[in-house]
Amino acid sequence: MDLLDEEIEREAASTSRQSNHHDNDSDFMNREATEVEILMNHKVRISRTRRMNWYLDFHDCYIRLAESDTTGKKPFQVGGVVLKDGDKLDANEEFKISSATTCLFFSKYYKMSFILDFSPSVFVADGVGDILYTNMMPCVEKMLKELVYQFKFSNSKNTHKAEIYVTLIAYSPLIHFRKPPILVHGFRVTDTTIEDFLTLANANAKAYLNDLLEYMLPINLQKEKNQIKISKRIGESRRIKGARFRAAKPSESEVSTPGDEEAAEDGEEVQPSTINDKIAIDFRLIQMLRLGMLGLFSAPETSQPGIVIITDGILYIPNQEVIQSIALNLRTNCIPLHFIEITSAGCGASPGYIPSSDLLSFLAQVSYGNHIRHKELLSYEPSNEFINKFQRIMLSWSCQRGTYEMEAPLSSCANHPGRIRKQISRIKSNFYQLFHVRIREGYFLKSLNVIKKGSKDYISALLTFPWTFDCRIDYQISAVYNDCDERIHDVHRVVTIETNYAPPDPITDPRDSALTAALFLSEAEKFAIKILSFSAISDNYEVAHIPFHRYPSLYGFTQESFPFPTLIIKQLEKTKFNGFWEPLVLADNAALHRCSHTLSMRFTTDFAENQKPSTNFWPEFEGEGDEAGQQQNPTDFPAKNYLLNTLFDYFKATTTFCLVARYCYVKIVREGLKSPEYCYLVKIFADSTLLTIKVIFVGDCSLDVRNKTVGKIRNDLMKNDKVG
Repeated sequence: MDLLDEEIEREAASTSRQSNHHDNDSDFMNREATEVEILMNHKVRISRTRRMNWYLDFHDCYIRLAESDTTGKKPFQVGGVVLKDGDKLDANEEFKISSATTCLFFSKYYKMSFILDFSPSVFVADGVGDILYTNMMPCVEKMLKELVYQFKFSNSKNTHKAEIYVTLIAYSPLIHFRKPPILVHGFRVTDTTIEDFLTLANANAKAYLNDLLEYMLPINLQKEKNQIKISKRIGESRRIKGARFRAAKPSESEVSTPGDEEAAEDGEEVQPSTINDKIAIDFRLIQMLRLGMLGLFSAPETSQPGIVIITDGILYIPNQEVIQSIALNLRTNCIPLHFIEITSAGCGASPGYIPSSDLLSFLAQVSYGNHIRHKELLSYEPSNEFINKFQRIMLSWSCQRGTYEMEAPLSSCANHPGRIRKQISRIKSNFYQLFHVRIREGYFLKSLNVIKKGSKDYISALLTFPWTFDCRIDYQISAVYNDCDERIHDVHRVVTIETNYAPPDPITDPRDSALTAALFLSEAEKFAIKILSFSAISDNYEVAHIPFHRYPSLYGFTQESFPFPTLIIKQLEKTKFNGFWEPLVLADNAALHRCSHTLSMRFTTDFAENQKPSTNFWPEFEGEGDEAGQQQNPTDFPAKNYLLNTLFDYFKATTTFCLVARYCYVKIVREGLKSPEYCYLVKIFADSTLLTIKVIFVGDCSLDVRNKTVGKIRNDLMKNDKVG
């Protein structure tokens, strides 16, 4: 049982039987399921460990569909099934969950961030006169309507109706447009409230675009002004060249065009003036993901997250390390990334119109998401009242879905011996522990089998990890089935790293994907094994008969009595993979509330609000003399940077090390060179209007120590003149 979950009763054992019966038994029809649809209780937090425990418990078993649970006591309810033979399921008929069965887990609540990519190319008419922007809001409307309406599970009368907490975000790349991008925040969308949401969303999107147009007007005016000057100069130059045939060519000192005189009078060159202070480098993929992650914090803890980006393409292509980090963050945080690509019928030249569909497809598939074309979505019509295609792919989670297929190698290196590297070994660990570690790291489960060899049964799991577009990790572990109940036993491990290129021999290039994957795998595996040496202090687990042993952490175990795997034993501060471990440490944000303390005070500043009654984004175009000089650029809000730097300095001095981007600090508590007792992480959440600090404890730490630590941080910050 997952020690990190709510205290909800497990599924009754009588609902299933092990498949050790004979095939000629009359009680069994031996029908295999290809897909099982499972509804989670709204009290169960979103845990990959808990969901995969259900699959482990009922793997290779026979079960039947359950009636709708009106009591709310069952953590999981089998709502529907798709049989392998394609026929309908009879009443009370049992079916088998095999290694080829895909389990789809549905939740009651969902939190989704919809990001609208307002790049310049979406406002350009394509080959048939359509403007791409006009398809954005219809896509949001169509998708939400397909998701929130009630549906029936397959081969069942059980129904389900999702509630989605939606945050709608607008992003305008290529320019410094400082208006808050949040159009709608945390709106509870159901079948009864969806029209209210769409009305509000359309009104706010229209207002945002009107402000964006007003912001862009000076840029367009300056562009037109320079185009007129350039055209005028070209026209005069052509007129002079034509006069050569009618008159003698004058000397260079006599040639003076009106365009030159005008330029000389104005004292400026005839070329487009620089507007570097108004434009921005296109980092839209990273920025949109960051905004999407921030939009997921305002929803119930038991809601399944998701990010939906509606775009016509990505102009900026990050390097391989950035893409790898993005994919790892999405996988470890269990956040599916969906792309709705707005396609055109032959668009003309426009800044930003580079679809990069392969990149969108890669990021979607490696995060359990989907890549959808807008025409496919808008033209879709559900055929019946049962679950439709978009409800199946957007509302369900499964680590057994098809993963991203690595690009095939070139024929010149397909048979290269160094392209595939395999390592076979035996390690002392726990099968279920390693299984859950890999699932939480984002591995896809390809197969899980119980195989009989001689007098013993062996359980074997094959998982795969698309490291990059040119590298894949296959990870297979097996152990004696009966030994899995023991804390430590022999686990047979086979690791295969395959690339689609011929690597150097020996591999020494640190940029090589296979080398990086092998090093990361080694770091993670050593950490997973080292966890077993951690000993807990039982006195810290109960205070006044209230259990405090259910602290969430990086990993959850089955059949284990100690819930404290700690990241710090592996001496994280000395590893080169700080950037990779940071999302692993915070892998399950929905669970962190059990061991985290959010400071009650919220440091709200006025850095996101312009103090002037009127806004002039471009003082050089309006007003003269002192009037122009008095205008304040609303993008200059030094209070934000001042406050953040103060917090950074404080935590830099009071913690052990920083993980990534100065927004997460780690304090390790230890005596001398002994193993650490516990640690706490300080996360700083900063958006355009709010700054919040969260302290997360990991390890064997009593409630009294936690309260004292948080109180000290609060008092220190309140006494700081720069913060208070």
